[in-house]
Amino acid sequence: MTLIAVARSEVTTVEIVHYFNVQGQLDGLAALKSEFEAANPDIKIQYTYVPFAELLSRTLQMAAVHKSPAISCIDNPDVLRVAKAGVLKDISADVAKLPTWQDTYPGPKSAVSDGQKVYGVPIGSNSLAIFYNKKMLSDAGINPPTTWAELTEAAAKLTKPPVYGLAFSAVNTEEATWQWEPFLWSNGGKLLDLNAASGEGSTPILGRFRSERIGISGRSELESGKCAGTVH
Repeated sequence: MTLIAVARSEVTTVEIVHYFNVQGQLDGLAALKSEFEAANPDIKIQYTYVPFAELLSRTLQMAAVHKSPAISCIDNPDVLRVAKAGVLKDISADVAKLPTWQDTYPGPKSAVSDGQKVYGVPIGSNSLAIFYNKKMLSDAGINPPTTWAELTEAAAKLTKPPVYGLAFSAVNTEEATWQWEPFLWSNGGKLLDLNAASGEGSTPILGRFRSERIGISGRSELESGKCAGTVH
């Protein structure tokens, strides 16, 4: 009898830190894991969930103790901050080979790039729009607003406690800044010159929504019937 020694390849575990907690997202992650591991039997994927609010600090903390994950799903405003901390690897040579990279818009690309260096691959790009409750507007005889004045007037007419005319984010994070920027830019304002006359209309209109109680800060109020429209 002849004994044959079979060398078993070492299995590499790749940790991916993420903040996804919606069932559809989790199902997608599970499917990607199964597909990847089937094609790469010597590599195992380990997902680590971190609440979104803790993602940046946890990523930096893990790097500080030399236990960085292989991949971290970092919010795009934080990518260059983490890169400048020396945590992220320049993957410009690798992304150039990805078909999806060639199809990515310049904006999302710039969020993960610093000059010629690239530190991540965008998994999506969010855009804002004003969603509205058709029935509420129809019942009030209001057409969807197309100007600042119409939006303000419609929000005032549609405000009938406990229902607000408009919902928007006003939390103390970059989320609120991101939602406010289109108001600033559509008035011709600039982030580097907030005192410019061209952008003065952006802040007062949001302040009016709050002071006259025709606007409320929130995300899910449209679905729950607590507002007639929402910036989302």
